[in-house]
Amino acid sequence: VTILLLSTLLLAALHSAQCHTPANTAACVSDHCQVQLSPDLSMRYRIHLPDDYHSVSHTDTNESSSCEECKISVQLLYNGFSWLGIGVSPKGQMVGGHAVIGQPGLAEPREYYLDGKDIDYITRKDIDYGTSTTVLEDTTIEFIDGQTVMEFTTSFSNWGIQSPVGV
Repeated sequence: VTILLLSTLLLAALHSAQCHTPANTAACVSDHCQVQLSPDLSMRYRIHLPDDYHSVSHTDTNESSSCEECKISVQLLYNGFSWLGIGVSPKGQMVGGHAVIGQPGLAEPREYYLDGKDIDYITRKDIDYGTSTTVLEDTTIEFIDGQTVMEFTTSFSNWGIQSPVGV
Protein backbone atom coordinates (compact mmCIF):
# COMPACT_ATOMS: atom_id res chain seq x y z
CA VAL A 1 0.00 0.00 0.00
CA THR A 2 1.38 3.35 -0.99
CA ILE A 3 1.28 5.83 1.85
CA LEU A 4 0.14 9.29 0.84
CA LEU A 5 -0.41 11.95 3.44
CA LEU A 6 -0.40 15.42 2.01
CA SER A 7 0.68 17.74 4.78
CA THR A 8 0.50 20.76 2.59
CA LEU A 9 -1.53 23.85 3.06
CA LEU A 10 -4.67 23.28 1.00
CA LEU A 11 -5.11 26.93 0.15
CA ALA A 12 -1.59 27.10 -1.26
CA ALA A 13 -2.44 24.16 -3.50
CA LEU A 14 -5.70 25.78 -4.49
CA HIS A 15 -4.05 29.01 -5.53
CA SER A 16 -1.35 27.16 -7.49
CA ALA A 17 -4.04 25.53 -9.59
CA GLN A 18 -6.05 26.96 -12.43
CA CYS A 19 -7.61 29.39 -9.94
CA HIS A 20 -4.38 31.03 -8.83
CA THR A 21 -5.33 34.68 -9.39
CA PRO A 22 -8.29 36.66 -8.06
CA ALA A 23 -9.47 37.20 -11.64
CA ASN A 24 -9.95 33.49 -12.33
CA THR A 25 -10.56 32.25 -8.77
CA ALA A 26 -14.26 32.73 -9.42
CA ALA A 27 -14.01 29.86 -11.93
CA CYS A 28 -13.54 27.49 -8.96
CA VAL A 29 -16.94 28.59 -7.66
CA SER A 30 -18.84 27.77 -10.84
CA ASP A 31 -16.73 24.79 -11.92
CA HIS A 32 -14.14 22.36 -10.54
CA CYS A 33 -10.47 23.30 -10.60
CA GLN A 34 -7.69 20.73 -10.66
CA VAL A 35 -4.16 20.48 -9.26
CA GLN A 36 -1.67 17.76 -10.30
CA LEU A 37 0.09 16.99 -7.00
CA SER A 38 2.33 14.20 -8.34
CA PRO A 39 2.41 12.06 -11.50
CA ASP A 40 -0.13 9.65 -9.94
CA LEU A 41 -2.10 12.00 -7.68
CA SER A 42 -4.42 14.86 -8.53
CA MET A 43 -6.94 16.94 -6.61
CA ARG A 44 -10.14 18.46 -7.94
CA TYR A 45 -12.05 20.98 -5.86
CA ARG A 46 -14.95 23.38 -6.00
CA ILE A 47 -15.73 26.30 -3.70
CA HIS A 48 -19.36 26.78 -2.61
CA LEU A 49 -20.46 30.28 -1.56
CA PRO A 50 -23.86 31.38 -0.26
CA ASP A 51 -25.95 33.47 -2.65
CA ASP A 52 -25.50 36.60 -0.52
CA TYR A 53 -21.69 36.29 -0.32
CA HIS A 54 -19.83 39.47 -1.28
CA SER A 55 -16.09 39.01 -1.65
CA VAL A 56 -15.33 42.68 -0.93
CA SER A 57 -16.81 42.49 2.57
CA HIS A 58 -14.96 39.21 3.27
CA THR A 59 -11.54 40.35 2.08
CA ASP A 60 -11.51 43.74 3.81
CA THR A 61 -8.77 43.43 6.45
CA ASN A 62 -10.41 46.15 8.57
CA GLU A 63 -13.54 44.04 8.95
CA SER A 64 -13.70 40.89 11.07
CA SER A 65 -16.04 38.95 8.83
CA SER A 66 -16.37 35.24 8.35
CA CYS A 67 -18.33 32.99 6.09
CA GLU A 68 -19.77 30.06 8.04
CA GLU A 69 -21.61 28.85 4.92
CA CYS A 70 -18.54 28.89 2.65
CA LYS A 71 -17.63 25.28 1.79
CA ILE A 72 -15.22 23.32 -0.33
CA SER A 73 -15.74 19.97 -2.07
CA VAL A 74 -12.52 18.00 -2.57
CA GLN A 75 -11.83 14.95 -4.72
CA LEU A 76 -8.44 13.19 -4.52
CA LEU A 77 -7.63 10.78 -7.38
CA TYR A 78 -4.73 8.34 -7.12
CA ASN A 79 -3.65 5.95 -9.91
CA GLY A 80 -3.53 2.70 -7.91
CA PHE A 81 -4.90 1.31 -4.64
CA SER A 82 -4.03 3.29 -1.52
CA TRP A 83 -5.33 5.00 1.54
CA LEU A 84 -5.43 8.74 0.96
CA GLY A 85 -5.09 11.75 3.21
CA ILE A 86 -4.80 15.48 2.94
CA GLY A 87 -3.61 17.89 5.60
CA VAL A 88 -4.84 21.45 6.00
CA SER A 89 -3.57 24.20 8.24
CA PRO A 90 -4.40 27.91 8.32
CA LYS A 91 -0.83 28.54 9.54
CA GLY A 92 0.96 26.09 7.23
CA GLN A 93 2.23 23.89 10.08
CA MET A 94 1.36 20.24 10.78
CA VAL A 95 0.74 20.86 14.48
CA GLY A 96 -2.55 22.69 14.83
CA GLY A 97 -3.76 21.44 11.47
CA HIS A 98 -6.44 19.05 10.33
CA ALA A 99 -6.20 15.90 8.23
CA VAL A 100 -8.82 13.97 6.30
CA ILE A 101 -7.85 10.30 5.88
CA GLY A 102 -9.65 7.34 4.32
CA GLN A 103 -8.97 3.83 2.98
CA PRO A 104 -11.10 1.98 0.43
CA GLY A 105 -13.01 -0.93 1.94
CA LEU A 106 -11.73 -0.22 5.44
CA ALA A 107 -12.29 3.34 6.63
CA GLU A 108 -14.50 6.06 5.21
CA PRO A 109 -12.92 9.52 5.18
CA ARG A 110 -12.70 10.98 8.68
CA GLU A 111 -11.25 14.21 9.99
CA TYR A 112 -8.47 14.31 12.57
CA TYR A 113 -7.03 17.20 14.58
CA LEU A 114 -3.22 17.23 14.72
CA ASP A 115 -2.31 18.61 18.14
CA GLY A 116 1.23 17.21 17.95
CA LYS A 117 3.53 14.92 15.97
CA ASP A 118 3.05 11.89 18.23
CA ILE A 119 0.12 9.47 17.73
CA ASP A 120 -1.15 10.38 21.22
CA TYR A 121 -1.83 13.92 19.97
CA ILE A 122 -3.92 12.95 16.94
CA THR A 123 -7.64 12.92 17.68
CA ARG A 124 -10.60 12.02 15.53
CA LYS A 125 -12.70 15.14 15.44
CA ASP A 126 -16.20 13.61 15.52
CA ILE A 127 -15.40 11.47 18.58
CA ASP A 128 -12.99 13.54 20.62
CA TYR A 129 -14.83 16.84 20.26
CA GLY A 130 -18.12 15.40 21.48
CA THR A 131 -20.11 15.63 18.25
CA SER A 132 -22.29 12.72 17.22
CA THR A 133 -21.58 13.06 13.52
CA THR A 134 -18.58 13.87 11.41
CA VAL A 135 -17.97 17.46 10.34
CA LEU A 136 -17.47 16.21 6.79
CA GLU A 137 -20.30 15.83 4.29
CA ASP A 138 -20.70 13.57 1.26
CA THR A 139 -17.72 11.37 2.20
CA THR A 140 -16.70 8.47 -0.02
CA ILE A 141 -13.57 6.53 -0.82
CA GLU A 142 -13.62 3.86 -3.50
CA PHE A 143 -11.33 1.89 -5.77
CA ILE A 144 -12.75 2.27 -9.29
CA ASP A 145 -11.11 1.25 -12.59
CA GLY A 146 -7.59 1.21 -11.13
CA GLN A 147 -7.98 4.51 -9.24
CA THR A 148 -8.53 5.31 -5.59
CA VAL A 149 -11.02 8.19 -5.37
CA MET A 150 -11.73 10.03 -2.11
CA GLU A 151 -14.36 12.77 -1.88
CA PHE A 152 -15.68 15.02 0.87
CA THR A 153 -17.19 18.45 1.48
CA THR A 154 -16.54 20.65 4.50
CA SER A 155 -16.80 24.27 5.56
CA PHE A 156 -13.77 26.55 5.54
CA SER A 157 -14.59 27.56 9.13
CA ASN A 158 -14.25 23.89 10.15
CA TRP A 159 -10.55 24.22 9.31
CA GLY A 160 -10.14 27.58 11.05
CA ILE A 161 -10.31 29.58 7.82
CA GLN A 162 -12.74 32.48 8.13
CA SER A 163 -13.44 32.91 4.43
CA PRO A 164 -11.93 31.91 1.10
CA VAL A 165 -9.88 35.07 0.47
CA GLY A 166 -9.79 36.22 -3.13
CA VAL A 167 -13.08 34.57 -4.06
